[in-house]
Amino acid sequence: KYHNGDLSIVGRDKLESLIEERRNVLENLRYEIDDIFSSGEKVAVRWHGESPVLQSLGKNQKYWGISIMIIRDGKIVENWE
Repeated sequence: KYHNGDLSIVGRDKLESLIEERRNVLENLRYEIDDIFSSGEKVAVRWHGESPVLQSLGKNQKYWGISIMIIRDGKIVENWE
């Protein structure tokens, strides 16, 4: 499961489609991990990213976020951004 504001996605195929859409819109999209914290099966990741395409649209090309995940058997089973 993936949650981002009002958007919720269930299923790997649907999430892969969302990621592919974002990559097509935001060419040269890059993310870097700043911090990772974990406790049991919960992991928090603080990250930042940038895309030259956003700058060409007159928007800030850099952005930041925190993702909180539940990991079981080595796989992300739920993610909030």
